[in-house]
Amino acid sequence: IYILLSCFYLILFFCIFFLNLRITYAIMSFVDKNKKIQYLNISSFIAQIEEVKDSGLSEQAFVVASPYLEKKSLLEVSSKAKDAGLKKGMSLALAKSLCSQVKVISPNFDLYDRIQKKIQQFISSRYPLYEFDSLGKTYVDYTGLSSIYGEVKSQAQGLQKRIQEKFSLAAWVGVS
Repeated sequence: IYILLSCFYLILFFCIFFLNLRITYAIMSFVDKNKKIQYLNISSFIAQIEEVKDSGLSEQAFVVASPYLEKKSLLEVSSKAKDAGLKKGMSLALAKSLCSQVKVISPNFDLYDRIQKKIQQFISSRYPLYEFDSLGKTYVDYTGLSSIYGEVKSQAQGLQKRIQEKFSLAAWVGVS
């Protein structure tokens, strides 16, 4: 009886194993191997919004952080502040010691969320499949849209241009 039970379990194991392989193969055969994904990245999203809001900021080093909490970390760093050695995440006290001329701007989360939602509306009105990652970062599934919008590379360049024109934000788009 032990031999019969062992044989039964062995046969059952192989049946389940091969059935799982067939199911996996069937699922994989439905996956489009020619997916075209665009990654939209509006780098330094918060700093760019602050520069659009106040054009004078583009000529000076600034950080976005709570000016009242020296131990809190920097939420965003402008390109001029990066050139001065400041990095996103460092403490405000350290940033001020490294760059005494740095301007500290209080974060305006409502503004950042409003701009992000406008970008989301813009993208969702044009693309059926997309996923928002974080502020200023979005994945767009461009698979099958070439016949509607043109080739993926030229579309990526057009998306960059439209983001610049519509929101005054510099973006880059990677294509895979």
